[in-house]
Amino acid sequence: MDSAWLVCLPSRSEGLRASHSRPPVAVARSSAATGRDSDVVHHEENGLLVDPDDVDALADALVRLLADRQLAQAYGDAARRTGEEWGVTPGEYAAKVRALVDTVLDG
Repeated sequence: MDSAWLVCLPSRSEGLRASHSRPPVAVARSSAATGRDSDVVHHEENGLLVDPDDVDALADALVRLLADRQLAQAYGDAARRTGEEWGVTPGEYAAKVRALVDTVLDG
């Protein structure tokens, strides 16, 4: 992970923890172009979100970050800060994930 330029998680069901100063490319729960939604990854702030049904968009996002080291570094720095907000100990992280799950379940 330490030598990677980015983290790619195109899964519809797995969570993503922003950390390691690597910009994430992830799929958004909402597929509408203007309604991208993620709990951790914020499009164009600390990573890139793509529609889960758009393979071309996923490829474009990967190429974009791999071709622009400065952009990848900027998103990576922001992802590290986001990761720090989620806590540094396993207990802190678990508590925040639990709170997030409770919020989603409560609607």
